[in-house]
Amino acid sequence: MKRKLITSLLAITIIITAVICALYRNIPIPENESENRLNLYKGFLAGEQSAEFDGNIITINDIFEFNDEKIKSQNQYALFDMNGDGLPELHLRSVRLYYILTVRDNKLVIWCANSAYAKPLNNGAIIHMRPGGAPPHESYIYIVLDFYGNELLRLYFEKYDSDYNGIYDENDLYLFEKAEVSKADWDKLTEKYFSIGYELIEWRAYNE
Repeated sequence: MKRKLITSLLAITIIITAVICALYRNIPIPENESENRLNLYKGFLAGEQSAEFDGNIITINDIFEFNDEKIKSQNQYALFDMNGDGLPELHLRSVRLYYILTVRDNKLVIWCANSAYAKPLNNGAIIHMRPGGAPPHESYIYIVLDFYGNELLRLYFEKYDSDYNGIYDENDLYLFEKAEVSKADWDKLTEKYFSIGYELIEWRAYNE
């Protein structure tokens, strides 16, 4: 019963999100809006622009790592539309952080802030995966955001290699929204999220 309720609520939330994004796709975009936005993004990447976040000023140096050459090589950026308005957001990933920037009132703002364990999906949602130990396990968070980057849904699911045999099988522990489920049920409940994909986001090394 709980699983059916969770699935139903999630389906409704995803439908509402899709409708909101569809509505924004119909809003005319000024011809120079895309160019202005890209220029602001270029300025931020070059260290010439800053962004606002919760009353603080964020620069490229607050997100990317530059002190260690090996860590520095993991600095990446991408352009991808997260809210369906036809304009791309600027995605920044370092060894520690994952930030998404957008433009409001001709100013750069942080649309979303997360850790490097998070990655964007093709549908504009975010999935956060973090491995752990004692026992070995994988913890996932599926996050749906609205047009402005506010969180609409946060869904948790985990799997534990309880018997330490190196594989996730029927004898292990599976949790979906903190409720214990069988491996078969866990696979069915999570399949829709793992199948979304993320190949539409083209990451580039910052030093390219």
